[in-house]
Amino acid sequence: MGTTDDVVSNGNIASVNIGDDFSRGNVIAGLSRGTDGFFGTSDDIYAPGISNIGPVVINGDSVGSNLSTEEYGVFASGVVASVTVNGRQTESIGNFNVSQLETDVLPVKVTAIDTILDGDTYKTSITFNQQINTDTLDTAISISSANAVPNDLVNGTDYTISYDETTMTANIRFASNVGKSVRPPDQGTVDERPPGIYEITIEADPAAGGLLSRTSGNTFDGDGDGFSNGDATEPDYVRGVLVGDAGDRLTTTTVTLFDNNTPIDPNDDIFATLYGAVDLTGTNTVPLNEVTTIHGILGNHPDQDTLYFPDRLDVDVYSITVEAGDTVRIRTKSTDGKFYITLRDASDYNVDVVRDSSEAGGRTLAVGDMESGLLFQRSGTYYLTVVAETVGLPGLSPFPNWPPSLISHGILPYNGILSDPGTADLGGYDLEILHYRDGDSGFGNSSDGFEGTLVDTSAGPVTIDSAIGFEGFVGKPKDILNDADVYLLNNGNPLPAGSVVDLSLLVSDLGSAIESVSAGQNSSPSRDTPGAELAVFDVTDASNFSDAILVAAPTIGNNGSRLTGFDDFSYSITLPGAPGLTPGSPSSDRIYAVMVQGNQQSDYQLNVNVTTGNGLTPQRTGQNVVIETAGGFVDWLEAFGRTELDAFDLTVLGMEGSEQTVLNSMITRLNADFASVNVTFATSSAAFEGQDFTTVFLTSSLTPSAFGDDLEYGFNSGIDVLNTNKNQEAVVFLPKFSNTGVTIGNEDALANALSNVVAKELAKTFGLRELDGVAADLINTADGQPDGLFNDVIMTENNPIAWTQGLPFVLNPLDPFGEILQLDPGEFLLGSGSSMRQLDAALAD
Repeated sequence: MGTTDDVVSNGNIASVNIGDDFSRGNVIAGLSRGTDGFFGTSDDIYAPGISNIGPVVINGDSVGSNLSTEEYGVFASGVVASVTVNGRQTESIGNFNVSQLETDVLPVKVTAIDTILDGDTYKTSITFNQQINTDTLDTAISISSANAVPNDLVNGTDYTISYDETTMTANIRFASNVGKSVRPPDQGTVDERPPGIYEITIEADPAAGGLLSRTSGNTFDGDGDGFSNGDATEPDYVRGVLVGDAGDRLTTTTVTLFDNNTPIDPNDDIFATLYGAVDLTGTNTVPLNEVTTIHGILGNHPDQDTLYFPDRLDVDVYSITVEAGDTVRIRTKSTDGKFYITLRDASDYNVDVVRDSSEAGGRTLAVGDMESGLLFQRSGTYYLTVVAETVGLPGLSPFPNWPPSLISHGILPYNGILSDPGTADLGGYDLEILHYRDGDSGFGNSSDGFEGTLVDTSAGPVTIDSAIGFEGFVGKPKDILNDADVYLLNNGNPLPAGSVVDLSLLVSDLGSAIESVSAGQNSSPSRDTPGAELAVFDVTDASNFSDAILVAAPTIGNNGSRLTGFDDFSYSITLPGAPGLTPGSPSSDRIYAVMVQGNQQSDYQLNVNVTTGNGLTPQRTGQNVVIETAGGFVDWLEAFGRTELDAFDLTVLGMEGSEQTVLNSMITRLNADFASVNVTFATSSAAFEGQDFTTVFLTSSLTPSAFGDDLEYGFNSGIDVLNTNKNQEAVVFLPKFSNTGVTIGNEDALANALSNVVAKELAKTFGLRELDGVAADLINTADGQPDGLFNDVIMTENNPIAWTQGLPFVLNPLDPFGEILQLDPGEFLLGSGSSMRQLDAALAD
């Protein structure tokens, strides 16, 4: 007899009546003993399904035994009705216990893994979805490190495994030398357990000692797909964990901190091993599409020395390898101090290749507790560096070769003794990292990145159920994750010009919100977290993430139509065909895509309907504009009542008498600039009798006090997506131009500045966007031209005589319709823009 003769199966016990004592006895239904020979312990095996035990009556007093190492009782894999001992309801007496466990037939799965410094040793906790057969833990779990000597760690020497039945967690306790022991150079081969990534493998094949559940037949799901093959074909679970200090530089090297110049005894020299970057990707430390927390510590380098390598010189370096189209979200939390965390590219140590970065020398992701999300437009390996806020020391950096010698970098004097001890914030920090990949964040035809999702719109309306980020979220506050989903219309085949695309983005019925205005601890969508977009792109010639051309997108504005991300939104767009063609002329068919962009994980529904066109570029209906100089009023500018507007009078600028000269010059400029898109300007509504027209007031009135020190030179009555309202209004306030320095004799410069502001306000009523906060070249008043004139230049938002290079599609009167302009990364994760394409859409029939 013994455990080898036990057979586990289902069955029910109706009732049990024991006439006297029940020493060393058990009542069992649906489970078998493990190797310890006792029921009720963590190595019991449960039969799948439910086995119940009815009332158990023990008429004697004695149950169990007097040995604490033994275990007895009433145990079932289902329900135990009741247990009475000598008439008393009982759940536990000594080592006699009553336990019931309902079992399910489902594979064993890891639900969480976490590694922390616990006291002076590291502990990795692995939590499962059900109780584990503890007899299989030691055989299933193995640990290795590419940097360790030897590579494989020894159970019982380098680590021990225990099991917490309450939390269904296996705890791996590393020995005190793991993550700390190092080998000085030229000291021979010795056991070494250096800091870095240690790979934990859990065997899935039962025949090879794989992990098993306490429920018989439940085998291990190694790859987390929800199924287990139960044999050698099931992948093992492999996860890297950080034990000890993170990396110090890009590659490992050993430096001499102190050389006593006595070759007789090299052991008197003091060395430091500077370890290479901790690989978060190749070691599966940060798996795709899983949130992983890294608990790091600054000041825990194993070679630190009070004189020659103090703890404040510790720098942590992590590497992460991405594919174009991936999003990496990093949330940081400092537990002990303030740290600077930067993201860099190994080749030039900055992240210009990342969607939203421009800072020279590396982009600071966080200081203190913050988060940032980046969508990568180029594949490659990038480096996260964590440096303490340090006082009294030169700036520390692991790039490019920090440090080949600490002395040669001036950190230590040649005598090896620190002359300035400095201070630094040291201690713990957490990096919560999500490496997200959904495979549809690209425009197609791309050699470096993902293609969009093909959508068959040829047979009628299509409904797409999808999400920003992972599905199943409904507007969880601050659950930020930048994502752009691209859908190729007509299965990625060309569509003729004149085709009409009707789009509806539905979120309200789902309780969703795909944009968070509090993202990244900002009051509005930031460079890290561009807001919601529902855009149509021409992807015919697209070869990467930035060269698809925007055709239409709802406009962000203060007082007009806006895609908020938490309200339903819809619009229609007539596809303009190939760029540069005369309206109404034949066009080659083009490939188009719809992009849904957001910064907050949430579900959405996208409805798309395409009506095939005639292949002709749309005719423009044009727009009439009256420049009103006699004053009047508007009822939309201030919250209550109407705003009275004085007449156009240049006395406020010290240029009295120049009104007609400036006005004539301005009208001439505007008509010339807008002629190609059929926008006509006049100074009297009589010129457009019986027709629609937009009015622009030029007034010498002061900007209403409610606007305070607002730098805007003009305002408009509404941001109008696709110019559906042809009777809008705008106001330009002359006193604001006093800061431009224009005086008598500079009438052309003032006319040019006024033209710019009028053009900007009109452009917004046509659905174009304005650029905010970009450095600019001021006009040289000697020739009225920008000092540095670029081919593609546009106005900044708040300076009427300023120009800037290369961002999105606001009209520039000198070059109003630059064709290919990079989109503002503060608003779009992907794509490029074109002023002319925008106006083709806004002013089409």
